Amino acid sequence: WTPWGSWSACTTTCGQGEMKRQRSVALEAQNNGKPCQGGDAIELKGCSQPLCTSIMQVCEWGSWGAWTDCMRGTVPVSCGGGGQRKRTRFSQLNSERLE
Repeated sequence: WTPWGSWSACTTTCGQGEMKRQRSVALEAQNNGKPCQGGDAIELKGCSQPLCTSIMQVCEWGSWGAWTDCMRGTVPVSCGGGGQRKRTRFSQLNSERLE
């Protein structure tokens, strides 16, 4: 056998993966000689990277604003006189980390 080659990079950038190294037969058996003994041409071993995490954007509603005065168009009126009160709230993106 030739000497083992270097270990490959881990097959994953996060979580559990695998690394590999190889060797080959240095000289094939000839004239009824015995083939190489003593193992495999490829060796595998586990590798561990930092945990996989990602950030997810979640749309959520913000808090309600205050009620406006009663209005009909742009004219302030009493609410019993056909006016309307309004309030608003906005959506917002929040980041959540997933593991």
